[in-house]
Amino acid sequence: MLKRPFRSEDYGAENRALVTLADELANQPRNLLQKLAEIVLELCNADSAGISILEPDGKALRWHACAGSFAKHAGAIIPRSDSPCSMVIEQDLPILLEEPALYFSILRSMEPPVAEVLLLPFHDENKPVGAIWVVAHSPARKFDREDLRLMMSLSRFASAAYHVTRSMDKNINARDFLEKRVGERTKGQPIGERGVVEEALREARNQLEGELSSLNRLRELSTRLLSAADLPSALKEILEAAIALCGADMGHIQLYDSTHKILTIAAHHGFEQDFLDHFSTENADGGT
Repeated sequence: MLKRPFRSEDYGAENRALVTLADELANQPRNLLQKLAEIVLELCNADSAGISILEPDGKALRWHACAGSFAKHAGAIIPRSDSPCSMVIEQDLPILLEEPALYFSILRSMEPPVAEVLLLPFHDENKPVGAIWVVAHSPARKFDREDLRLMMSLSRFASAAYHVTRSMDKNINARDFLEKRVGERTKGQPIGERGVVEEALREARNQLEGELSSLNRLRELSTRLLSAADLPSALKEILEAAIALCGADMGHIQLYDSTHKILTIAAHHGFEQDFLDHFSTENADGGT
């Protein structure tokens, strides 16, 4: 693929896509995967696009989002042994396959036929959990390194969508489970024992609400970043959110200058001026 002729970068279109996805993450996180599939389809000038995620048992992959000619297959479950996505997850590398139906029998029954497919893994805590893919149904369409670059840029939103929706589902399921258990355990119990269980439920609820608050804070942060006037303002927003989420008192962000090989404090909170003066510029090769 890297030896193929490639088109020029369209950073304007890419930036508009990133803003759209950030807005979707902030306001409709459960729709983010579908929006991502639609944007990848458009930017890569593909015929079909989608996002596949491993099922909880790890034995199959579900098409959680689809766009283009394969949109009708949304929700399909493909056995892991018969899915190109399994190769991507196992190798944790992008893969380009020409005529993949020669190797994966399930694709032979899908219409229109797949001429080639470009797949890229995405991760949750450094572990590959799914793949984002684009399909060309016409042999005339050949994916190139610009398609790969775009998918690498956009795949971070697949990871974000996976993490946010899983956290939301986990919190909702945990709350329902706890309420059910308390109802079962407090029937016929002495008031003292019932109070202990109810107190445990309150603590669990507080923890879950704290996690939901953190998710909301992250979504609010992505919204604020869309209107940030410049990089220092954006970094200040990120740092303040990080300090709040971690329950910390102090923090700073350093930017790396690859030309001069130095680190410079670009945003800070809670540090005395003597610290800032001392570490305002650091030699990145100094072993610090």
